[in-house]
Amino acid sequence: MFLAPSLILGALLWTEPRQGASQPAPAPEAALAARLRALVDEAGIGRGLGVSVVDIVSGRSLFSHNSGQALNPASNAKIPTAIAALSGLHPEYRWQTTVHGRASEGVVSGSIYIKGYGDPTLDTAGLLGLAHELRADGIRRVDGGVVADDTFFDRVYTPPAFDQQPDEDATFRANVGGLNVNGNTVVFRVAPGSADGAPARVTVEPPGAVAIDNQAVTGPTTAVRIGLQLTATGASARVWGSVGPERVAYRKRIENPSLAAGHAFRDALRSVGIRVAEAVTVGATPPGTRLLASRKSPPLSAVLYDLGKSSDNFVAETVFKTLGAELEGRPGTWARAKAAVERTLSRFGIAPGTCTIVNGSGLFDANRISAQQMTALLGAALRDPTISSELVAQLATAGADGTLRGRLHGAPTERAVRAKTGTLDGVISLSGYVLPPPGRSPIAFSVLANGVRGRQGSARQLADSIATEIARFLYRR
Repeated sequence: MFLAPSLILGALLWTEPRQGASQPAPAPEAALAARLRALVDEAGIGRGLGVSVVDIVSGRSLFSHNSGQALNPASNAKIPTAIAALSGLHPEYRWQTTVHGRASEGVVSGSIYIKGYGDPTLDTAGLLGLAHELRADGIRRVDGGVVADDTFFDRVYTPPAFDQQPDEDATFRANVGGLNVNGNTVVFRVAPGSADGAPARVTVEPPGAVAIDNQAVTGPTTAVRIGLQLTATGASARVWGSVGPERVAYRKRIENPSLAAGHAFRDALRSVGIRVAEAVTVGATPPGTRLLASRKSPPLSAVLYDLGKSSDNFVAETVFKTLGAELEGRPGTWARAKAAVERTLSRFGIAPGTCTIVNGSGLFDANRISAQQMTALLGAALRDPTISSELVAQLATAGADGTLRGRLHGAPTERAVRAKTGTLDGVISLSGYVLPPPGRSPIAFSVLANGVRGRQGSARQLADSIATEIARFLYRR
């Protein structure tokens, strides 16, 4: 994806803001500031609101309200994560998954090892592709079991601050491992049997990841319950209740991603006709063990679409931890990830220690950054030709896709606003760019609203209204 010519021109023409006596703002800028001030005052959020609006070419602040106050950015924390990843790993970075073993004449003696490098895109189809590659190379039998090697990361699977909502199996807070499959979630599909009262049919994806105790029956209506037990050694589920005429599906997170991936790989091997023992364990691949098959992910620039447009927390945390492993040393840890992001962002003018980076997704009460820092970071990243196009491309497009599909419709905002949304209980945020027509400078903006529990709708409307006024300013005739 290419930036508009005016964006590229703006990046080339940018200079440091002029020093010395301040000049009066041109009339259109003064009018914009007055309109934004009226919107902020009417919203009445007060000290819980930070707003920064900056002309990227000149570096001039067009509007500021509590812009230096450190606030919880919610999912706007994914902006620093994306910028650090594009800068530190580069847009073409790809994750690997490899398979190792001691093979001779179609037989793997001992265990077969599947080694992950944190790939957030690995799914059941990817595992099946690896199994087909082994089969095509003549592998017919594995004498031992499957060993899941997740040593690219440590085994602290739960991201920082996620324990603020314990005993939760919702997929939005999936765990992160060195070896992942299907976003470290499982999908239960429950279908009716042959007649009322007959046992329901229950399957799980990925196959083999969860032991199922099926007590569900076929009935006139659907009222399915799933009790998922997550442990360090595996997962089991009791399914009960009734399922009506149509099949239903339920997605839940899993506790130990490595074991789930190992079970799923064992099932993939068997599905292509490779015999393998029952055992699935977690361990390290012995040095010198022969490489038998490998898979690469799509490039980082494509994977970031899930982070920016879809606000996928699992992808964000996996990218975050990968930065730690690649830039600070293996195994990747959450502490190393934090250090890697802080060090990378320092190249964009965000000094370490001036904001709080705990995790990569922005979940829960963890991160702190000011609106001013957010626009400074956005401006510096847009001026960097090595990452600017990919950064803009992965942001949600107003009125068109991602989390902004249903917002900011119509001229002048639709497709001109590229931004990251954020929502938590009591937090609403929106930060990004308003792309200009030819001859005008792009504008970075950040709206961080904290303490708005019960007023999320009003805070979201304020953020949209601010973006709209900026767009009207840029597209004025």
